[in-house]
Amino acid sequence: MNTTPLSQISAILFAAETPLSFEQLQQATDLETDKLRAALTQLDQQLAPLGLMLVQVAEKWRIQVRADHAQWVQRALAPKAPKLSRAQLETLAIIAHKQPVTRAEIEQIRGVSVASGVLQALQQHGWIRTHGHKAVPGRPALWVTTPTLLEDLGLQSKAQLQQQLDKIIHQAQQAFHEQQTQQ
Repeated sequence: MNTTPLSQISAILFAAETPLSFEQLQQATDLETDKLRAALTQLDQQLAPLGLMLVQVAEKWRIQVRADHAQWVQRALAPKAPKLSRAQLETLAIIAHKQPVTRAEIEQIRGVSVASGVLQALQQHGWIRTHGHKAVPGRPALWVTTPTLLEDLGLQSKAQLQQQLDKIIHQAQQAFHEQQTQQ
């Protein structure tokens, strides 16, 4: 059976457990840049009637279910979203907003100490990692978010994550001010 650039890219993206970069696709297929771009465009068009779409997330490509078909997939698979404690959620938000950030800086912002289990749980989800050490006495670890967090949230960049956080913070501040004026 003859393979085509479209069939090669389709098979690779279908089988991939994680999104793949343009470079990874190019290395796997030996396709020229123009042919690979054409195959990606053609794949996106052919996936549409199947309830699927080709998306680029964090500069990588994956096949995913179209939003108008998601309800059936969710019903069938029903994955349980990880339940985050308030401490985990606050810590993740601080890391995402202030990265890179040390544990002491997180504690200063939260006003309470950060239990090691909080950071470990976020690491187990694959959402944060250490990114070197701060050049201060004690050389504390610097925490940053990972591409996995962006993928799980359906965002393409840390800048987009920052914009979403800024919106949430602005809405929370407005709600707080409205509550204060009502009292």
